Amino acid sequence: MNCGVYTITTPSGGRYVGSAYNFNTRWKRHRYHLNKGIHSNPKLQNAWKKYKGQFIFSKLLVCSEDCVLMYEAMAIGVLKPIYNIMTVAENNSGFTHSQETRNKLGKISSRAIRTPEWKAALSKSNTGQKRTAETCANIGKSKKGTKQSPEHVASRNASITKAAKDRPERSLEEKFRISNIYKEVWAEKRRLGTMPIRIASEETKAKLRAAWVIRRMKAKHLETQ
Repeated sequence: MNCGVYTITTPSGGRYVGSAYNFNTRWKRHRYHLNKGIHSNPKLQNAWKKYKGQFIFSKLLVCSEDCVLMYEAMAIGVLKPIYNIMTVAENNSGFTHSQETRNKLGKISSRAIRTPEWKAALSKSNTGQKRTAETCANIGKSKKGTKQSPEHVASRNASITKAAKDRPERSLEEKFRISNIYKEVWAEKRRLGTMPIRIASEETKAKLRAAWVIRRMKAKHLETQ
């Protein structure tokens, strides 16, 4: 279980008490906003600058999601942390920034210089993490009906084209090997009855036949060499 109440402690012993449904995600979000200077808690932001980021993140207790706010309120009442702005535990889920705030955050993020070390650390922190079915459903629901801007589509296509050019060309033998692997996978799916039914158009069938003829010609050419 990765849910519960946590503390952030400064070198002077001052504390901030918070709750999280995922400790790792919450701590990463704190650090990101503090490093950018856009944290919503000015007390914590000033302390971060003063102590040069020497904060200690600790799990105070681990509990179920239903008890998070109750235990957070108890911890705030007992520990009386000096960096908490609100003295009552509240659930901020569903809170939405104003359009002006989102524009400011977007500009700050776009100016950020992402070094190779930063990218490697981010990749490492996300390795092995899996989204729940509920999270995937919510992401799909939020993106349903949205259209990407022409600039975004052009940038994405340019990235894909560049990656394809930089990738080493596969030999014909390697292509045949990969093709045979897929054939075995599809045969097994057909045997189990899990192969999706797809009806190809006449145009698609013609393209597939032409591609098959070209592959056979190349294969015969290799055999004669």
